[in-house]
Amino acid sequence: MSMKILQKHRVTSFYHWELKGVPLRIEIGPRDVAVRQSILVNRMTGEKQPVSFDVVVQEVFGLLRDIQRELFERARLRRQTQWQFVENYG
Repeated sequence: MSMKILQKHRVTSFYHWELKGVPLRIEIGPRDVAVRQSILVNRMTGEKQPVSFDVVVQEVFGLLRDIQRELFERARLRRQTQWQFVENYG
């Protein structure tokens, strides 16, 4: 897992990483540090989830595993809907 700390303009930064396909955003602001939590944002669903610093690594790995499963299932369903079986070749 790798991480980049960004202090750019928020909209530009979010858009840049969404275009690269990064599926998860971790937000940590001054108020979050004060209460020892971060916000995990699933870019597929837009769902925001507050997570304590104590369990953030486990939550990130779990969320990434769930996102991978969802992407795989979407790809599998897309492949199945586009297949056509041919019984007569002539």
